Amino acid sequence: MAAGLSRGDLAEVMDVRQSELDGFRRGTRAITDSEARNVLDFFQVPESAIDSIDSVDLGVVSRRFQGDQLAIPERYLLKNSSRMRVLNDIMRWVHANLGEDAFFWILQQFQIPFFALAAQDTEISLNLVKELCTLLRQSGARDRDFVNMGMEALEIHRGMEVGTMFASARSSGEAIEVLVAQVLKRFDTNCAYSLSSLDSLGATIRIEPRSETQDSLGSRTPGSQECCLTRDGRIRIVPAFAGFAAAFAVHSMCIHRGDPHCESKLFF
Repeated sequence: MAAGLSRGDLAEVMDVRQSELDGFRRGTRAITDSEARNVLDFFQVPESAIDSIDSVDLGVVSRRFQGDQLAIPERYLLKNSSRMRVLNDIMRWVHANLGEDAFFWILQQFQIPFFALAAQDTEISLNLVKELCTLLRQSGARDRDFVNMGMEALEIHRGMEVGTMFASARSSGEAIEVLVAQVLKRFDTNCAYSLSSLDSLGATIRIEPRSETQDSLGSRTPGSQECCLTRDGRIRIVPAFAGFAAAFAVHSMCIHRGDPHCESKLFF
């Protein structure tokens, strides 16, 4: 890790086992008050600087330790473009399939503080996700790998707010309706989503980038085909949040293949 702090050192600072660090990264293990205070004390951040111990921004804390030169690069902090949860889904796949060395090497290449991954709702630029996907493609990742990266969201977000929004769905179709009508409007403002069709056998979702996103990123086709595939993976597992089987998805149209908009066809 950065600045000579090993995983063992970090675990000692927090007074936890090394295996628990992955839980913090994935967001599946909450940080206790005493652990948060240990971090604040080590980084010399006073508790008076935050509203409450529960609102510790681990990205800010880790940046304080690592130094400004190792903070998340400014070009990756563009707001209203993507969120850390998307990066976390991909990095979870990297850790599981490419190993810990590759995981930390990628964090170092993009200058992403390890603790920043725990701040799921931190706004980041879609360009960071795009560049990471490009690196993984160049390293041999296939289309199905990018879909699987998106599907990692099921394990990470099952018990979180995003996952619980599907609890009332009584079918796979209802879960998709909740996704388009509620979840995406709240958590993904990059694109406009609409249901072109929906029945008991499947659904078709039309996806168009918003002009604000195009302008802020300086591209009429923001993201990449790999980003679209990870999104398909996240859409596939939506029925599973409500207790149904994951859908099968086909990315039938894509702006990165010259189509006027993206389209995901789902089969239940």
